[in-house]
Amino acid sequence: MQYNPGMSRLQSAWRLILKHRRLLFGIPGFYVSYAFAATYAAMALAILMREPFVAGVGYVTAAVIEAADILPASRRERRITDWRRGLDVRSQWRILLYVAAMAAAGADGALLVAFAVVALAANLGIRVIRSPILGLSTDRRLRPLGALDQGADRLAKARAAVRRRDLAELSLQSAVAGAGFALTLPTAFDVRLAPAVVAAFVIGVAALADAAEAAFRCRRFRPMLLLGDHDQEVIEGFRAYDPEVLCYFNGHRRSLYAVNVWLRTFEESGRRVGLIFRHNDVAEIETDRLPGIVVTDDSLVEQLITPSTRVALYPANSTLNIHLLRDNRLSHVFIGHGDSDKAGSASPFSRAYDRIWVSGQAGIDRYAAAGVEIPADRFDIVGRPPLSSKLRAIERDMARAADSGVGPTERLLAELDETNNGGSAPTTILYAPTWEGYFEEANYSSLEAMGLDLVRAICEHFPAVRVIFKPHPMSGHRRSEAKIVVSEIEALLSDAETYHPSPTLHPDVDLYDWFDHTDMLVTDISSVLSDFLMWDRPCAVTNPMQLSAAELGTRFPTTRTAYVLDPDARLVATVLESALTHDPLRDRRHEARRHFLGDPDHDPLEMFREQLTSLYDATRSVGLIREDPI
Repeated sequence: MQYNPGMSRLQSAWRLILKHRRLLFGIPGFYVSYAFAATYAAMALAILMREPFVAGVGYVTAAVIEAADILPASRRERRITDWRRGLDVRSQWRILLYVAAMAAAGADGALLVAFAVVALAANLGIRVIRSPILGLSTDRRLRPLGALDQGADRLAKARAAVRRRDLAELSLQSAVAGAGFALTLPTAFDVRLAPAVVAAFVIGVAALADAAEAAFRCRRFRPMLLLGDHDQEVIEGFRAYDPEVLCYFNGHRRSLYAVNVWLRTFEESGRRVGLIFRHNDVAEIETDRLPGIVVTDDSLVEQLITPSTRVALYPANSTLNIHLLRDNRLSHVFIGHGDSDKAGSASPFSRAYDRIWVSGQAGIDRYAAAGVEIPADRFDIVGRPPLSSKLRAIERDMARAADSGVGPTERLLAELDETNNGGSAPTTILYAPTWEGYFEEANYSSLEAMGLDLVRAICEHFPAVRVIFKPHPMSGHRRSEAKIVVSEIEALLSDAETYHPSPTLHPDVDLYDWFDHTDMLVTDISSVLSDFLMWDRPCAVTNPMQLSAAELGTRFPTTRTAYVLDPDARLVATVLESALTHDPLRDRRHEARRHFLGDPDHDPLEMFREQLTSLYDATRSVGLIREDPI
């Protein structure tokens, strides 16, 4: 099949539209942001057409879309919706475009003056409502998450008040739209001006009354939040849970995977675990059994420690970890979020922790290989609890219970069986590349260097093979080129004759469930490579840096268990054919499993429980005193 770059881009654009779809008047699959932008384009076109009626229709449509509250909520996702501007600027653009359309059509001066007066009155009203006197924000220093109920009801009421304020602003915008549309009628249908002006005046008065009522409601909730009562209520709720263990995470919403991978382990740890997040964009977490709290004020962190709190767990290194690390009453443990050969797995910052928990002996060896000297007695081997068969069974049961008896894995299996056309399942290859990292030194991703050519080579040489493409959730975070490659690969697979299941359409199926349906893994230098050793199936690792086999194995020991794929796509067929048939590395993988993932004869969940209990019992209430300063 001939690859068509132009068609690929069109398919990628369509997939993007479907991915960010919203409901507009009950019609699914309609990208509201594009529709909203189209109203402005229509108004600009109306100027060239000298047709103010078209501009009026665009004006009303834009106001209805905003008033219906169906635009994307996240600033990061809005893009063309607001052009990084607020409601005031959008309204000014609408006024400008509409006046220009009326002027281009040679509208009567009285029309222009009347519309300008109504528009000016509405915008002044908006400025009053948005003034500091009536302003209300729910971006609190403390916010409850998960199982923490205290403060959630008050926050919900405050958000409702803010929403009423926003609706008041939108009602004023609707007044302008209604007045403009009414004032357009004389030009469109040659009727008297007076009825249109009266209608516009009535709409404006009603909107102002609604705005005043909303402003009054906002004033009631403003003191409740700004005087600190909400903060104290949330703190007391978290302290009432009396956590024995804290999980502390300083990461944005898109990096929550580092915590999510541990949540089931925490729930089954046998200890009361509380979750502390430091970034305000964390809005929800994948647990309703553990209390979570967002803390954006450094001075409030220490208030979350209770007499029962003895251990703090850190799934990621961060400078803000110091705000809890400085408390000597606790034992501080770095647990990471995956076993890999990346530079972050042997960071010198790890010296700051009392303990470092690793999956296997390989986790300890990495520090020595990187020249990071840490006493051997600071390390503990706990295996990889997220890979525990017991935990995975619990997760499946929870997903099934939350989905009326049919979990996401069952739906995936049904889809795969249907696409097998009654025959046996085809050979399946999972391509799971990592992301480009926060800086170039930590960029182990193969996406830009060879990702598209790699997938294309697999499809060409093995047309009957089923390919699952699951990029890292952070792909494209630092380099937009990586995001483009992701879209191109998805478009390529969707256009192939063989059915390739899309993880995008199965967001609730986790990586380990995809492992279950994979005959071979293709990945980068990441924890995915070592985790797949648990499945004891062939895996291939990409080599975008084009290192020699000796250097690659020395710098990244996990690659010794995998077949190496260089950027030269011509060699892909040879390597994969050998791996899928003879699999000469089978014995080497089996021996490496203990080295990277711990004792295979012991359940990693039990190992984690025992280690946590032992450390908790050994930590005195007065805390451990570090021998080495931070």
